[in-house]
Amino acid sequence: MIVEMLSPAKINLFLDIAGLREDGYHRLTLVNAKVSLQDRIACRLIPPPEIQLTANGLPIPLDSSNTAHHAARRFRDLYGLPLGVRIHIEKQIPQGAGLGGGSSNAAAVLTALNQLTGNQVPIETLRECGARIGADVPFFLYEGCCLCEGIGEQVTPLPVSSPEGESPLRVVLCHPDEHVSTPRAYALWDQAGNPPHASPQPLIQALKNQNWERVPGCLFNAFESVIFANYPVIQQAYEVFRNISPTPPRLTGSGSNLYSLHTRREEAIEVANGLEQQGLRATVCDLIL
Repeated sequence: MIVEMLSPAKINLFLDIAGLREDGYHRLTLVNAKVSLQDRIACRLIPPPEIQLTANGLPIPLDSSNTAHHAARRFRDLYGLPLGVRIHIEKQIPQGAGLGGGSSNAAAVLTALNQLTGNQVPIETLRECGARIGADVPFFLYEGCCLCEGIGEQVTPLPVSSPEGESPLRVVLCHPDEHVSTPRAYALWDQAGNPPHASPQPLIQALKNQNWERVPGCLFNAFESVIFANYPVIQQAYEVFRNISPTPPRLTGSGSNLYSLHTRREEAIEVANGLEQQGLRATVCDLIL
């Protein structure tokens, strides 16, 4: 039996950093949403104890450093019995771009293996397991848009619905040719003298009230000031993006990807074409609510 899963990317509609915890991790307030840019993952059980990982599309590591491989090992520990697993990933989400592709893959593997073994592991246990793999993994175990707190592992789904089941917001993703180290991004934020902060409540209310025109103006990312100051390729892409898009572009995660939200698909396509004409890679997709 093979279980196939869609493994979507995510963007941070809101990202604030409250400071350091005693354990050295940062306290976060996030509003995360999935987008229709996605990988595809197929899992099946094979004779134990081997874990086999294959992929096509964008290049990724195929050894134990891959989060999908890590998730299979973690699930095997949870299950308490030896499992052999074969995982295949059709990779479309770029790595190191703040889109959460690795975390999404890990969550998809946990979900698939739970199905293959009879759904014996409750969501709370999967969430705790996922948090040990990466702070974004628990979010991908839930549907829809979520408020994420702590280091990202405390997940509260938001009551956001789309009219007639169709997403009212299009996303333009811009992919600068740059990689941002997440540890370095946090170190730069720690060194910042007076980093900006904001509240997620205006965004949450706009989403709950389906005030889609207001949502683009409620976005926030605390990393932007330090990333733009230290990564000129991303800052240059942001300036080009800002001059093209009628809605304000934002950084997702610690970068390097930028995005903008649009209520009209035609506008999103026009913005993406403008970015391409300026030599930047761009993708149009839907926000999954």
